[in-house]
Amino acid sequence: MSSTNLFMDTLALKPTPRRPIWVMRQAGRYLPEYREIRARYSFREMVQTVDLATEVTLQPVRRFGLDAAIIFSDILVLLEALGVPYRITENKGPVLDRAIRTEDDYASLSEAPVSDSLGYVYSALGILRQELPTDVALLGFAGAPWTLASYLIEGGSSTTGFPAIRALLETNPALFGKIMDRITEGVIDHLKNQLASGADAVQVFDSWAGMPTRDVFRQAARPYLQRIADALDGEYVIFYPKGAGHWLTKEEVHQFGILGVDWTHSLGYYREHFGPDVVLQGNLDPAILMTDAQTIRQEAWAVLDSHGPAPGHIFNLGHGITPDVPTDHMMALVDAVHEHSMETLQ
Repeated sequence: MSSTNLFMDTLALKPTPRRPIWVMRQAGRYLPEYREIRARYSFREMVQTVDLATEVTLQPVRRFGLDAAIIFSDILVLLEALGVPYRITENKGPVLDRAIRTEDDYASLSEAPVSDSLGYVYSALGILRQELPTDVALLGFAGAPWTLASYLIEGGSSTTGFPAIRALLETNPALFGKIMDRITEGVIDHLKNQLASGADAVQVFDSWAGMPTRDVFRQAARPYLQRIADALDGEYVIFYPKGAGHWLTKEEVHQFGILGVDWTHSLGYYREHFGPDVVLQGNLDPAILMTDAQTIRQEAWAVLDSHGPAPGHIFNLGHGITPDVPTDHMMALVDAVHEHSMETLQ
């Protein structure tokens, strides 16, 4: 890895000449080159075909000069590796072939390591590491156990707050624990194999961390996150708990030491709350990218100023970029982050 890699230097809390920038869901439907491929292949075909996943991963890096590439994949590939296939629908989001809610359902899950079924992810990472410039970091990822279990027990997405997982936690905590154990084993296996295949760092997406109460999160989700942190000790793991970052304790944040945050609180709040030895990632409201170049610049600079000049900040959105963002607005964001560094260094 190049010594001028801004992203990796930031993860190591080293000073950098400017903030590194990438955005969640940066390889996706807002890009015309992505839509051209998507018109010919299904989402799952794109994920599972090595050359397509590689090409789509590279598209935003080529267009915008971003500081990190994240493998084009999906958190649900892990559930498919457990024997529960998924499909992505336009209006309903992810749908699984079945829900896992009983002992018999659980017994039907595959006992093989998930990595046995996910070689296409690891092959794409190996190719990407060779093709990417050395100053661009390569990221892998997985869903967090709570979020993956929410989909698995519900049978897909939910518009009512995933009631099935909360019901199972109360009515059959032993089965809930077995499901979380199996998912956690899979997450660890998947993340380790991504790192071994060329990823410089990995992100754990806990998209539904803010759904339960704080006490339920600490009882039912945190112990499994700790197992992941322990298993990947010494690796760079970004933890993104959407909707929950503001009420995490210092101890919880230090499980991983790198915290991705949504836009509901300022970076200054997080920096003051968690101290100088935590790397923060975020946290522009994605809706800002639907405004105009002047507003994008103003709001991006506000995020950067909120964090301050201390090392340890990766610029990102507080959630994924939306499909309707114009590409020139994304370019305006990248330019704004770069210009802020030039302005403040003068």
